[in-house]
Amino acid sequence: MTREKLEEVYLLNKELEMWKQRRKNIHMSINSQVKILDGMPHSQTNVVKKPVEDAAVRISTDLARIDKKISEQIRKIEAAKIEVEEYILTINRPLLRMIVEYRCVQNMTWREIGKKVNYDASAARRKYMSFLYSLPAK
Repeated sequence: MTREKLEEVYLLNKELEMWKQRRKNIHMSINSQVKILDGMPHSQTNVVKKPVEDAAVRISTDLARIDKKISEQIRKIEAAKIEVEEYILTINRPLLRMIVEYRCVQNMTWREIGKKVNYDASAARRKYMSFLYSLPAK
């Protein structure tokens, strides 16, 4: 196992969060653009129809592309998780196994990890980094 491979699950999860946030931002922009219908006539024709349709097509295309990216990302994460979890089982120190599992697979912050293992967050981080740099770079 290499450093890059071990941290891959953590980074893929962060990237997944980025894509989910991007999707959420699109939904928020849709909601902010919604016009309040007050029942009052504003136009004799459907002049607004074309721009609204164009925007709907653009938004649905963006959402479909992002949904596809999210699905791909989830598949990558699951494949990488299996490999990393198998490696974690080979670590001979229980505390280190827990720290690596919490960080790489469960995406916890150092503070959360420290609470879980009853350790100072910076000490848990140092243990992890020391272990990480004992692995081959590539």
